[in-house]
Amino acid sequence: MNLSWTSQVIGSYLSAEGIPILRGRDFTDADRAGSPLVVIVNHTLAQRYWPGQDPIGKRIHWGLMETPLPWMTVVGEIGGREAKLSR
Repeated sequence: MNLSWTSQVIGSYLSAEGIPILRGRDFTDADRAGSPLVVIVNHTLAQRYWPGQDPIGKRIHWGLMETPLPWMTVVGEIGGREAKLSR
């Protein structure tokens, strides 16, 4: 069984929390309602689903495959809490 935890952030949350962007980018003003859906994933998820690959540009779908939820494009990869604590 695959379980996940998601959260939504606004503003410059990642930099305020000191969470490093390992690849790609942070959210921008262009990432708004009506624009293509984007997501930033953590390093653990990236390595689990795309081991040894760059996750930027990959697509991800939350929920069951038969659920009519939209696909999102990965625009960033962040370090996890361990990366924040080791800085």
